[in-house]
Amino acid sequence: MATSKHCTEGIEKDGLTAIWTELIVGIKAELFTNLYFGLNAQLRVKLTETEPDNFQNIYIPGFNKTYDSTRIGVGYGYTLAYRIPLYKKTKVIAPVE
Repeated sequence: MATSKHCTEGIEKDGLTAIWTELIVGIKAELFTNLYFGLNAQLRVKLTETEPDNFQNIYIPGFNKTYDSTRIGVGYGYTLAYRIPLYKKTKVIAPVE
């Protein structure tokens, strides 16, 4: 009978921080009346991070995976939004001359 030698316990560490800057570029288009779809691309640059003594951070929430020891991160996102029409716009009719 073989036994697994993998660690299954979580390790908690307080005081870990990371600071990064982020550039987001995107587009949004109206598919139907009041229904919008958007796409965006994100470029992140990690400025600082604190690491535990005995291992490296492998994931920073909001930044993404960090196990490849690079300071650059990329990502993408999409949105699907519906604009609730709370009031109806009144059309202004130009006076006839």
